[in-house]
Amino acid sequence: MAEKTKTPGIAARDIYPMVAVEAGYNLYLADNCEGSALRKSGQVAVKQFNNMMSFFPENSAEGIYCLHLRMAANSLARGIATRKRNLSKSIAAAEQKKDDMIRRIAEIEKHVGFLKGGCQLLAIGGFGYILVMLVFWIVKALFEIPELETEAGGAGSQYASIAFALALALIGSFLKSRIMAKRVLSVFNEYSEAITRANNEYTQSVIMEYKLAAETANLAWKEFTGSAPPMTRSFHNLLIGIMGAEDQDIGSMTGEEAAVQ
Repeated sequence: MAEKTKTPGIAARDIYPMVAVEAGYNLYLADNCEGSALRKSGQVAVKQFNNMMSFFPENSAEGIYCLHLRMAANSLARGIATRKRNLSKSIAAAEQKKDDMIRRIAEIEKHVGFLKGGCQLLAIGGFGYILVMLVFWIVKALFEIPELETEAGGAGSQYASIAFALALALIGSFLKSRIMAKRVLSVFNEYSEAITRANNEYTQSVIMEYKLAAETANLAWKEFTGSAPPMTRSFHNLLIGIMGAEDQDIGSMTGEEAAVQ
């Protein structure tokens, strides 16, 4: 092992592995954050981190430890950026699929609606007229009511058949609108499920990136000091704040050797 050097003002043992995780996230912010204030803050943090990593000679034990921390930070920043791009692609694909399905429904209604409605009115109108006349003749045969004859043969039966046709047409329009609403609702439900699935996959994949960075930094600390890394509750709080993850999800990230104080 290379000889450990003594440097004034800072000791490598004061640089805990958690610093690599914090630096990795700030690297991501410095390159990808849309907010100017947050990006500037990330750039300041990255600059300070790089100065701290360059404080020790490259070939010293401290320099090698800091190099591993920098590699862990870079890996985390690249991983978050990649996962974020994948999330954006998944969301864009879900939105495109939703728009295509809605456009397809609209096109079907546009091209078929008028023709179908006209055919339905013709069919319903004729059926209604025949049904009214059939009812009239049954009533006439059963009850022998002569005074109904003039009405049935005139405008009364025609008005009844028209009313019957319009009623069935309205009922058909209502049912068609309900079916269309159900189809549209199904499209949005499928879209919502796709977005939720993409967000869950993004969260889990980024947690894995944090886990990889933490394990790399912990291993570097153990090789440098010969002892387990001094993990604290602040590491958990950092991940909760960044990812919005639950304690049980984050608890698996540091492994059995992470002693939460």
